[in-house]
Amino acid sequence: MAKTKNGIPPKSKAQAIREAIDRLQTEGRDVTTAAILSLLPSLGVKDARATDVYQSDPWKELREKEKAGRSATPATAPAPSKQVEPPAAAQPSDGITKTEAVRQVLERLGSDAKPKVVIALVKQQHGLDVSSQTVSNVKALRAKKTALVGKRRGRPPKVQAVMVAVVAPQPVRATPGGDISLEDIRAVKELTEKLGVEKVRHLAEILA
Repeated sequence: MAKTKNGIPPKSKAQAIREAIDRLQTEGRDVTTAAILSLLPSLGVKDARATDVYQSDPWKELREKEKAGRSATPATAPAPSKQVEPPAAAQPSDGITKTEAVRQVLERLGSDAKPKVVIALVKQQHGLDVSSQTVSNVKALRAKKTALVGKRRGRPPKVQAVMVAVVAPQPVRATPGGDISLEDIRAVKELTEKLGVEKVRHLAEILA
């Protein structure tokens, strides 16, 4: 084995490369081929090339340790993206329609109630926004129904008596001074054959 002037054998390239790697790691510097080659002359190796570093055992061991370290470190799972909850759908107040809500308020206050008062109560009780036009429409509908009921109640007693006679048949005989004539009974009979007894009975109950 060749010896130096002081009797110490020269360092091999592999040994010099290992010392260079250790020095770089100790100093906290990046272990690169260029960094190793820059240190080799001070370690007694002046003719080293990059291929000498790549093919050396210290370099291969360093690469294996780095691969093992990367494999042992669990991959950081990406933070789950924050789910943005959709805005809650507006809940209906109580399933009641605006028209029905206005009708209920008018039942309590009467048809003379001012639209502003009705609108405020509908909002307070049912959480619904109604317009003055809606209140006016419901008032008009109530007035129409009231007029129709009054007209039905004003029917002549003679017609009511005939309808009751059909619903609950009694042995009726036409007399010169009686209120129910044969023509009346015949007319109701034709109506019964056309509509049926149940409908005629229902009509009689409404007119009674």
